[in-house]
Amino acid sequence: MSWNLIPKTDAERAGDNWLAEMEPAKEEKRRKKLAQFKSEVEAALAPEKKLSKMFEAILEMTHYAGKVDGLREGLELSEYGWRIQEDKPPAFRSMMKYFVKNLRNPEKHSAEKVCHYLDKEIKNIEMHITSEVSIRPPDAWACETWTVALEKKRNNVEVLISEAKKEAKGERYCTLMAWRTWGWREKQKKVRADKPKEQLDRPELF
Repeated sequence: MSWNLIPKTDAERAGDNWLAEMEPAKEEKRRKKLAQFKSEVEAALAPEKKLSKMFEAILEMTHYAGKVDGLREGLELSEYGWRIQEDKPPAFRSMMKYFVKNLRNPEKHSAEKVCHYLDKEIKNIEMHITSEVSIRPPDAWACETWTVALEKKRNNVEVLISEAKKEAKGERYCTLMAWRTWGWREKQKKVRADKPKEQLDRPELF
């Protein structure tokens, strides 16, 4: 299935709509229907040996092409994820997550709101010492907080925020998030079946 069929929305909607159609139960139903249609077409073409062979060849080539396309698109998506991780700072990725969560709340898209969110996240990390703080403003800016950075380096901050917002609304990032969301849901189902009281954390994206 081509990526251009994926809705250009946030991960929640993509996960609920497009990828929901790929859940194992629904996929099994489609495969049964495909087998049924294949059998009926083969029966109809049985008297025509040439057409029957052409139909089998078409099925074989379609199956092969689907595998190749799927592998190529999966590789491109994986490379995209790694490229974001390697080329963009952690703060950029945090901005992307922020915009994904608030795509339907444009009033939260201002530079002030984003900087407040990042500063709040930094304080939470410092307070709970969950990990090393890596989402501070770039060292070259010599700013301790994003609020200060917005005052002293407003243009730089707004450019970075604009790029993060554009990336967060892009089809590939939403697709990657949707895949991970679906994978997380599948793991949740298995965990609930084995250990009903155990819960998995929602997937971290980058």
